[in-house]
Amino acid sequence: MPAKSARTRDDYITAAIAFVDDNGLNALTLRSLGDAVGVNHTALYRHFRDKDDLLLAMIDTLIAAITDTPLPARATPRNRLRHLLRRARIELSRHPELTTAVITTSGTLPHGHRFTTMAVAELVAMGVPDRDITQCYQLLEDYVMGATIYDCSGTPDPHEARRVRHRLLGHPLFDEISRTPADIAAHNEAAFERGLEMLLDGCAATADRPTRR
Repeated sequence: MPAKSARTRDDYITAAIAFVDDNGLNALTLRSLGDAVGVNHTALYRHFRDKDDLLLAMIDTLIAAITDTPLPARATPRNRLRHLLRRARIELSRHPELTTAVITTSGTLPHGHRFTTMAVAELVAMGVPDRDITQCYQLLEDYVMGATIYDCSGTPDPHEARRVRHRLLGHPLFDEISRTPADIAAHNEAAFERGLEMLLDGCAATADRPTRR
């Protein structure tokens, strides 16, 4: 639960993210957040116009957590891009209730374009030609966002829900990977990594593809 010592704008944003992690996005209001941190909700209006304004600040903070740490300076462009995409997966999976909201609002935020700019720079450094940059970027963004939402959002325990679905198939291969929710989580991450490498292979291959005439 959010700490009851929030007083600054950043404190309130951090507390709101923790509140949503615990209670869900639908439960968040300025009044409920004020109650959680022990202040009159009117104090929050000094920092946020309304819930939507607070939500934008929360999402901007989430994107900043992905993009503010420099990428490994001595890594290859492909490894730098992989590092960025993995970091996005990690941060988004920590806050699944906010991940869907990121899709619809991040473009209007101070940090909203930074992720795209960083990813595109590495695609360019990989030698991906201009004609393929936007499609390669979109494939990678869709994959990271979509896989994370599917793997981490939904029921209170999405890994258990998927485990049950797999067990109901009655297929020995799916039985093998779904003995426990932890097995599902491990399988999800392994599948994500494999898919990411396949997409990065495809992006890298465009550098050697002849231009169509």
